[in-house]
Amino acid sequence: IFPNPVVSDKLQYQIQFEQPTDANITVFDENGRVLHFAPFKKIGQHAGVLNVNGYSAGNYFLRVSTEAGTRTKAFSVVK
Repeated sequence: IFPNPVVSDKLQYQIQFEQPTDANITVFDENGRVLHFAPFKKIGQHAGVLNVNGYSAGNYFLRVSTEAGTRTKAFSVVK
């Protein structure tokens, strides 16, 4: 994920799997409140942009979940 911290309105992320797989991308705040959720079917490589314009300054998490496991990365929004 980049840039981190986010000082503009856009957070960019890249995901790459060895084999196409189903995955869910979830963004949530420090209180566990889900702010964004996107399911994907059979993705191998994906680059996305998340608009964080409506997010308050603070810390957030982007989680990628598959049947094989979960990876979570933290990012900050600075206003």
